[in-house]
Amino acid sequence: MKSVYWEDGYDDHGVFAGNAQQFAEFIIRGIQEWFEVTQHAICNVHMELEGSVAHTEAYLIAYHKIAATPAKVEGWFGENYLRRYAPRWRPVSPRTSSTAVAMSTGWKSAAASGGSPSAPW
Repeated sequence: MKSVYWEDGYDDHGVFAGNAQQFAEFIIRGIQEWFEVTQHAICNVHMELEGSVAHTEAYLIAYHKIAATPAKVEGWFGENYLRRYAPRWRPVSPRTSSTAVAMSTGWKSAAASGGSPSAPW
């Protein structure tokens, strides 16, 4: 996963904000510990080029079956990303929009367990 990030890249996923290379190490371990099952899809990607700058919009749909104690939580999660990239396709703006939507699909809803389906930690 490190290969998709610039060496000095920055990533902010809520549970981690910092060097993207370190995030790649952190999240691989975290996924194995936090989730029984997880799936992420980036979809409806839209790009507009303005000279050497690209403006992008994409949507995330994720399914999580969280291995939380004492109750297991299962749910769908959605988010949108708006970003601006400069020459060499480096992001020059952080996520400028982040709207999360969560829906419970079974077991116990996140609200009932006092947590968020996207953040079991």
